[in-house]
Amino acid sequence: MTDLYAYLAERTDEPDPDRRALSGGWIPSRPAASVEALAIDVAQTVRLTRNYFGPLRVSLWPQQDDEPHPISRFEPAPAHAEAYEYGAVPNHRPPA
Repeated sequence: MTDLYAYLAERTDEPDPDRRALSGGWIPSRPAASVEALAIDVAQTVRLTRNYFGPLRVSLWPQQDDEPHPISRFEPAPAHAEAYEYGAVPNHRPPA
Protein backbone atom coordinates (compact mmCIF):
# COMPACT_ATOMS: atom_id res chain seq x y z
CA MET A 1 0.00 0.00 0.00
CA THR A 2 1.20 3.48 -0.82
CA ASP A 3 1.75 5.79 2.15
CA LEU A 4 0.92 8.98 0.26
CA TYR A 5 -1.03 9.81 -2.85
CA ALA A 6 -0.37 12.96 -4.84
CA TYR A 7 -3.51 14.66 -6.09
CA LEU A 8 -4.52 17.33 -8.54
CA ALA A 9 -8.01 18.84 -8.44
CA GLU A 10 -9.08 20.63 -11.61
CA ARG A 11 -12.15 22.46 -12.87
CA THR A 12 -13.54 20.74 -15.94
CA ASP A 13 -15.53 23.76 -17.14
CA GLU A 14 -12.43 25.89 -17.84
CA PRO A 15 -11.14 25.71 -21.45
CA ASP A 16 -7.75 27.29 -20.60
CA PRO A 17 -5.44 24.54 -19.24
CA ASP A 18 -3.41 27.12 -17.29
CA ARG A 19 -6.49 28.07 -15.25
CA ARG A 20 -7.91 24.60 -14.53
CA ALA A 21 -5.94 23.61 -11.42
CA LEU A 22 -7.69 24.39 -8.14
CA SER A 23 -5.54 22.47 -5.71
CA GLY A 24 -2.76 19.95 -5.51
CA GLY A 25 -0.95 18.20 -2.72
CA TRP A 26 -0.68 14.94 -0.90
CA ILE A 27 -3.18 12.85 0.99
CA PRO A 28 -2.23 9.93 3.24
CA SER A 29 -3.64 6.54 2.39
CA ARG A 30 -5.99 4.90 4.87
CA PRO A 31 -6.00 1.12 5.38
CA ALA A 32 -9.74 0.63 4.87
CA ALA A 33 -10.27 3.37 2.27
CA SER A 34 -10.28 2.95 -1.49
CA VAL A 35 -8.60 5.44 -3.80
CA GLU A 36 -12.06 6.68 -4.77
CA ALA A 37 -12.84 7.41 -1.10
CA LEU A 38 -9.68 9.52 -0.95
CA ALA A 39 -10.79 11.33 -4.12
CA ILE A 40 -14.16 12.12 -2.53
CA ASP A 41 -12.37 13.57 0.52
CA VAL A 42 -10.22 15.74 -1.76
CA ALA A 43 -13.25 16.89 -3.78
CA GLN A 44 -15.20 17.87 -0.65
CA THR A 45 -12.23 19.74 0.83
CA VAL A 46 -11.52 21.60 -2.42
CA ARG A 47 -15.16 22.58 -2.83
CA LEU A 48 -15.31 24.02 0.67
CA THR A 49 -11.90 25.73 0.77
CA ARG A 50 -12.14 27.18 -2.75
CA ASN A 51 -15.89 27.87 -2.61
CA TYR A 52 -16.14 26.15 -5.99
CA PHE A 53 -19.16 23.99 -6.72
CA GLY A 54 -18.81 23.46 -10.47
CA PRO A 55 -17.68 20.29 -12.27
CA LEU A 56 -14.47 18.85 -10.87
CA ARG A 57 -11.86 16.20 -11.72
CA VAL A 58 -9.69 14.72 -8.98
CA SER A 59 -6.64 12.73 -10.09
CA LEU A 60 -4.63 10.64 -7.62
CA TRP A 61 -1.43 8.67 -8.07
CA PRO A 62 1.14 7.07 -5.76
CA GLN A 63 3.65 9.67 -4.58
CA GLN A 64 7.19 9.25 -5.92
CA ASP A 65 10.16 10.41 -3.83
CA ASP A 66 11.58 12.68 -6.53
CA GLU A 67 8.29 14.15 -7.72
CA PRO A 68 7.66 17.91 -7.39
CA HIS A 69 4.56 19.30 -5.69
CA PRO A 70 1.55 18.32 -7.87
CA ILE A 71 0.24 21.83 -8.48
CA SER A 72 3.72 23.12 -9.41
CA ARG A 73 3.86 20.69 -12.31
CA PHE A 74 1.82 22.95 -14.63
CA GLU A 75 0.90 19.89 -16.62
CA PRO A 76 -1.87 17.31 -16.49
CA ALA A 77 -1.80 14.45 -14.03
CA PRO A 78 0.39 11.55 -15.16
CA ALA A 79 -1.10 8.81 -17.33
CA HIS A 80 -1.07 6.29 -14.48
CA ALA A 81 -3.22 8.54 -12.25
CA GLU A 82 -6.70 7.41 -11.27
CA ALA A 83 -9.15 10.18 -12.21
CA TYR A 84 -12.63 10.73 -10.83
CA GLU A 85 -15.11 13.22 -12.27
CA TYR A 86 -17.73 14.95 -10.15
CA GLY A 87 -20.59 17.02 -11.50
CA ALA A 88 -21.57 20.47 -10.32
CA VAL A 89 -23.20 20.71 -6.92
CA PRO A 90 -26.44 22.70 -6.77
CA ASN A 91 -25.69 25.71 -4.62
CA HIS A 92 -29.11 27.30 -4.40
CA ARG A 93 -31.57 26.98 -1.59
CA PRO A 94 -35.04 25.66 -2.27
CA PRO A 95 -37.83 28.20 -1.96
CA ALA A 96 -39.17 28.62 1.57
